[in-house]
Amino acid sequence: RASPHTAGRIEPCICPAVCAAMPEHDRSHRTLLAIDPSDDDDIIPSDLVHAPSRRLHLNTPAWRTVRYGALVVGASLAVVLCISGWVLGTTPSLSWQSTTRARASAGADDVQLAGSPCLGSGSVELSEAAGVNPCMPPSVLPAEQAHIVEIGPPSTTQPPAENVPSLFCFSVTVTWGSELELVKAQYQANASLFSCDSWQVFSIDSVPLGPGSSTTAIPGPAAVWKQRPGSAFKQSINTNVFLRAWNAIYQDGRFRSHDWVVKLDADTVFLPDRLRHVLGSKQWAWTMRWQAAVYVKNCWKFKSMQGPLEVISRAAVDRFGASVQQCQSGLDFANMGEDQFMDKCLHQLGVQSVNNFEVLSDSYCSDDTSAPCNCIGAGSSRPGVLAFHPCKTVQRYFDCLDEASPERQA
Repeated sequence: RASPHTAGRIEPCICPAVCAAMPEHDRSHRTLLAIDPSDDDDIIPSDLVHAPSRRLHLNTPAWRTVRYGALVVGASLAVVLCISGWVLGTTPSLSWQSTTRARASAGADDVQLAGSPCLGSGSVELSEAAGVNPCMPPSVLPAEQAHIVEIGPPSTTQPPAENVPSLFCFSVTVTWGSELELVKAQYQANASLFSCDSWQVFSIDSVPLGPGSSTTAIPGPAAVWKQRPGSAFKQSINTNVFLRAWNAIYQDGRFRSHDWVVKLDADTVFLPDRLRHVLGSKQWAWTMRWQAAVYVKNCWKFKSMQGPLEVISRAAVDRFGASVQQCQSGLDFANMGEDQFMDKCLHQLGVQSVNNFEVLSDSYCSDDTSAPCNCIGAGSSRPGVLAFHPCKTVQRYFDCLDEASPERQA
């Protein structure tokens, strides 16, 4: 203890750790100071501060140069990291509180995000408090680092109005029969994709949907049905049709005025407001903050994105439209359904997939195919489901819609 009364007094060594580090002959000749910060009388005489020591000379010009040099290097490195993060738009969040858990998983075709503290065999923590994902922004990941994140049920809290995402929705229909009649009924009721912020319906030839509105023509070969290998079912080989639709969307460019692009089958009962609620929640805020290139895998059975509901971010559609030729040259799309092609192509282009297996109720993604268009309890016990497939007749479609959204009947 140094004070006006005891300064400079030689005392025995009283710290075992220090004593162990001292030579035997030094242990009784070291001036020890125990400073009490609450005592204003504590004074360290300058002759003690600068007293020479045979062990460490920390106050020499050489040591001062080392310390100042380390400070300069550290500060320079911090500035460089901040500037590079700002340029790339990848400034990380400093908030790591978590009340929402998103598990990170990787299948045989998935590669873990190298060097990230967020992914691996464990879990990703999303910050409810800050509403951001502290992980590396997925929109800048190269293809070899594409990965999957699984996000649980959405919060029941309504997102602020300024955070409600905008949806561009589209569908492709035939030009005759029950499917076209179903699309026309949806148009008249302002249901499904017609309740999105912007929409477009494609068909090989343009046909009217209602007064003053028609489908957009995408001329070319129609889809064909082929037997699935090793299966009793046939599959629609329709990738060529949808590639023409995607090209028209990309060239038109109106999707860039919206946050998400949603592709729907004509016989999918779709509730846009529920999707807006999911995508506007804090669990998904990172996608809008970083303009992330992501798409949603919605089928647990196949770990895939099923065609009845394809939810893809604007940045992902931009990347797809600019690079789809890479997928056409590398994938056998002539023998694929369009959803298979999209899933594989987006992965190949390095677009991050996000698992949300609750959003779609699809009998083709279930082991029980006996109950198509299963909308029972959709308005109460299954609030996370926002799309139901297949509902192929007008009557069944709107019965399901009324079951899933009771407010329509109010």
